[in-house]
Amino acid sequence: MPAADDDQSVHEEFITVAAFDLPHDAHMLIGRLNAGGIDAIMQDRDGFTFLNWPFNTGVRVLVPVGQAEQARAIIAASSSPSGAA
Repeated sequence: MPAADDDQSVHEEFITVAAFDLPHDAHMLIGRLNAGGIDAIMQDRDGFTFLNWPFNTGVRVLVPVGQAEQARAIIAASSSPSGAA
């Protein structure tokens, strides 16, 4: 069994694929990305992963670098008229 340090997912880098002013918009995108098999997370624009601060400065949706191309394809499909739900 490999040691926890050998697990690449623990050390994988993330990249921003979208930014929003409101957290609920980011949550909707994260849901679409998760449904497509993408491991998306949300951070506020200052780099924190919690959003309880009363002066939210917006949020970013991040995905693992290796899933960025697939995530962008899902985003493009969901924002095109033919991909609208």
